[in-house]
Amino acid sequence: MKFNDTVISSLLLIVAGLMYYNAKTLPSLPGQTVGPALFPITISIMLGLVSMAILLKSITGKRKERWLTLDNAILSPRSLISIFLVPASVVFYIAFANTAGFLIVSTVILFVMMVAFRAKLYIAAPLAVVVSSVSFLLFRGVLLVPLPEGAVERVLMELSHAV
Repeated sequence: MKFNDTVISSLLLIVAGLMYYNAKTLPSLPGQTVGPALFPITISIMLGLVSMAILLKSITGKRKERWLTLDNAILSPRSLISIFLVPASVVFYIAFANTAGFLIVSTVILFVMMVAFRAKLYIAAPLAVVVSSVSFLLFRGVLLVPLPEGAVERVLMELSHAV
């Protein structure tokens, strides 16, 4: 399935406008010239500029394409699994993260997705563990984002306090 660039760039331009509008409603910090709206506004402006460039190129281009082109490959079992795996992983995370913890759930999700997208098992397993661990350390330790704790996280926290 392929969408025409005009369709995609128009939708992204709308998204950029909504992001900009919503970012403007974020409160400013007293005494600060930079507030929480800076990053979303910057991203929305960049997304809007790129979307406008693609939209102009698609409108002024000599090649006329259909708005939507369907391909029979999208109905293959492998494609359907790939399509439904992403929302299924979100549901899996929501269902099990609070009981099993971030590390176990994110490792399982990454491993299953890598195998489904044809990664070798000997690459997918250690990479899922490493990426989940680095994500945990970055978000928990550096950015101070509270992540769901399970048995593994509790043991790690005990070990870190013991050292």
